[in-house]
Amino acid sequence: MNALEFRTKKTSPPSQPGAPAAELWSVSTARRPQKLVQPAGLRLLSCGPADGSPALLPYANYLCHLLNGRLQHLVLPEQKAVTAVARAAAHTDLIILDEPEQSLAARLCLGRPGQKFAAQMPASVLVARQPLWPLRQLLLVLRLDNQDETAVIWAKRLAQTSGAAVTILPLVPSLPAMYAPRSNGVAALLSSQTAAGQQVRQVAKQLNEARITAVIHLRQGEPDGQISREIEAGLHDLVVIGAEPTIKWQRWLLGDLVSPLLSWITHPVLVAKPTKAT
Repeated sequence: MNALEFRTKKTSPPSQPGAPAAELWSVSTARRPQKLVQPAGLRLLSCGPADGSPALLPYANYLCHLLNGRLQHLVLPEQKAVTAVARAAAHTDLIILDEPEQSLAARLCLGRPGQKFAAQMPASVLVARQPLWPLRQLLLVLRLDNQDETAVIWAKRLAQTSGAAVTILPLVPSLPAMYAPRSNGVAALLSSQTAAGQQVRQVAKQLNEARITAVIHLRQGEPDGQISREIEAGLHDLVVIGAEPTIKWQRWLLGDLVSPLLSWITHPVLVAKPTKAT
């Protein structure tokens, strides 16, 4: 099926919170050779506390190998860790973070460390919670704004070199009540006649041309709920999402997504930010 010919594969509308996702367009490349394109010269920085997870360095080395990059390691200081990482990451493309331990009281009052790092770092940040490798399944969350481009680049890089499949989750605003009974309400918002639909098709085309196995899932409800239900339903090794948009009306439309996601998720999350390398 051509990437531009979207068809609904599951006709049951996801009208209930626990219902399965509607599936638009999928492409399988199992019988076609992978087109491996390794970007050269990417700079990676792994950072974690001295007594942090023993999985950090093997995971960082695995990602560095996939990306044909150069890896450095930074031991997080007990004080002003964010400042230290920001200084070390001035010329870094990807920060791989093992979060410091914190008490329940600190988590409730201050939030989780990954939230602060993702918001304040100048580079893309991969919060490495319970990392698994090799990568087999990526979840690419599309905010349907200008932050998606960098997220697509990272997902494409990692999927091409690892052979992982990609689930694309376009976040659509909650449907008005008048559209709720319509089985094709969400799909209609992503038709070829809308800007969002054109953007999703462009992403699908890029993955198709790169010979990456991919599927598009559509879900209803609040955007953060769409993410949580997709994660609960899938077996994703890594979630890739663009950073919060700088344009106020775009943040108003979908709300903050990255910080709430990092407040509860137990999967690794790559928060993509534009750099010179991307």
